[in-house]
Amino acid sequence: MKIIRTSFDEKVAELAEERVVLAIGVFDGVHVGHRFLLKRAAKFADEVEAVVAVYTFWPYPTHFYAKNWKEAIMPSERKFEILAGLGVHYAIEQCFDEKFAAISHKKFIDFLRKKFQFLSGICVGSDFKFGHNRAGDVLSLQKFCGDGNIALRVADEFCASGERVSSSRIRALIEGRDFIAANRLLGGEIFR
Repeated sequence: MKIIRTSFDEKVAELAEERVVLAIGVFDGVHVGHRFLLKRAAKFADEVEAVVAVYTFWPYPTHFYAKNWKEAIMPSERKFEILAGLGVHYAIEQCFDEKFAAISHKKFIDFLRKKFQFLSGICVGSDFKFGHNRAGDVLSLQKFCGDGNIALRVADEFCASGERVSSSRIRALIEGRDFIAANRLLGGEIFR
């Protein structure tokens, strides 16, 4: 897997010739819900003869907005190791700065089309939010993707033991020192 770090204005030159399906998200912990989404993205990429690229952010958006600051579940290096093991072709780490945070949800798809010349599809979770102040959601993303002739796949909510799997849930388990449950939701990747 190739890791590409990119700033606001940069095109992703390494993907200039590639058809791309983007799986978008922070992927903090690459938990079992993320893995479910990545399997959907890989299947989707096979259908449209594209490569799978994870589009993630640094610093984490919660670090950028100090009032919402949360500790990362794992360092980026470990996240990238896990993503590589899951068959992801590219990990694109977008610099999350003032310029990026200011993109309106209405301009987000235009931004991605400029960054990725052959953007074939996007795969996100059902709770995906995007754009300035998280104003965009899956319904607005469907509209913008349709207008831009980009296919969209939305992965269903992933549950374990009857509860939605999320990074917040895993953080709560770690804080409560329930490492066995946290480890199960992380796919056995951190706490041994």
